Amino acid sequence: MKRIYWRLSRMVISNLNMKLIEDRLGFVISSVAKLKKLSCLDETDFLKDDRPATAESYLRRSLEAIFDIGRHVIAKSAGKPVVEYKEIASLPGKRGIITMEHAERLRLMAGYRNRLVH
Repeated sequence: MKRIYWRLSRMVISNLNMKLIEDRLGFVISSVAKLKKLSCLDETDFLKDDRPATAESYLRRSLEAIFDIGRHVIAKSAGKPVVEYKEIASLPGKRGIITMEHAERLRLMAGYRNRLVH
């Protein structure tokens, strides 16, 4: 996280909506905690009720929050709107905001998010 913040600090941070970023990160952190609790259940308990749908929702919405942050940073730093999740995943790596390894992981997550939705 420090590395990402340092790279963002080279941009004009005043252009970024830090509240939006903090809200989305807070949601992701909260969702990960809830997903960790669900992951501790054995398969039988997990498959009861609506837990699979709940887990899918937390995962999908967390991925969307991550890509919302990426879209915002790209819009404010590159001055261009980006709609495609895979492009949102790739551009921060190309611009040196995140490592190319992280960009590739994001690209794979974008594909997974798209499979969840479609």
